[in-house]
Amino acid sequence: MWPENHRQRALLTTALELAAADPPPIAAGDVIDVLPGIAAALPGGQPRVVFHSATRLHVPPGRLAAFDAVIERAGDTGPLWWLSIEDAPDPESRPRAARRGPALRLRRPGAAAAETIAIVDGHLAWIEMCPRAGSQDAPAAQGLLERGHPGGDLRA
Repeated sequence: MWPENHRQRALLTTALELAAADPPPIAAGDVIDVLPGIAAALPGGQPRVVFHSATRLHVPPGRLAAFDAVIERAGDTGPLWWLSIEDAPDPESRPRAARRGPALRLRRPGAAAAETIAIVDGHLAWIEMCPRAGSQDAPAAQGLLERGHPGGDLRA
């Protein structure tokens, strides 16, 4: 964070205060080694959510398959919701071609592949939902995002 980023500092301060009030468990180590134990400790049948952003580019190419496989295996004993912000979206998934940003992708339980659900700012200053084929999900979600949040403006 750069000193002039007052909004980011305010958001980080709020996030740190919330985390300090109810500290999450932290497991140090390589996700390939640590995630199986974390997933095994979760109650069977309960949903699992894995989120990563700009992570795969730091995984050595020879370990990418293992990285993806360990996340997939986290869903062996409960439905897995796998969210990632890693790549540019497919051009046809952009609601507005003028908006630039990476894709927020979601792989739903039982899905063979991830779908682009939003185009986002790299630091989540804004989120622009992508419509799902045959669904009215995007307008409802967009309404929620346009209300913003205390740490910044999420208007599309």
